[in-house]
Amino acid sequence: MNNSRRNKFDLLAVLLILCIFSAAVLSLLLSGAGTYKNMTEKDRISQERQIEELFLSNKVFQAENGDRISVSLESGAQVLSVESEENGEARITRVWFYDGWIRELYSDADYNFRPDDGEKIAKADSMGFEKEDGLLTVRLVYGGKEDTRYFDLRGGER
Repeated sequence: MNNSRRNKFDLLAVLLILCIFSAAVLSLLLSGAGTYKNMTEKDRISQERQIEELFLSNKVFQAENGDRISVSLESGAQVLSVESEENGEARITRVWFYDGWIRELYSDADYNFRPDDGEKIAKADSMGFEKEDGLLTVRLVYGGKEDTRYFDLRGGER
């Protein structure tokens, strides 16, 4: 009977060690999964910011010169406009922030603009523009963090 009691104790000790080992492996796996999720979320956000920055850079550099870029208030929205010409007709690419989205619209120059028009480009908290002395300043806020970009519109002239 003494031997039977010892066997039960040994079995319980092995089961306890196995449970502790399983709990340690499980906590390690859960910790790794959480870390992986955080890393992929940060990468996704970073990639979205790069896409937004490239989008804005491309719109600004589409203009033949800085005079074709303007910042105005249209229908209550602050709009960055890039003028162009296609087949002899005046066109405008507008970029603005409305209802949590950065938006874009390419249209005729005389198009009756509304803020809820256009393609949704990216989510953001806010976006603002300022053009002064050949310098375009773009302020983007996303995730509570502000990012400011500067574009020289003078085309190399100083």
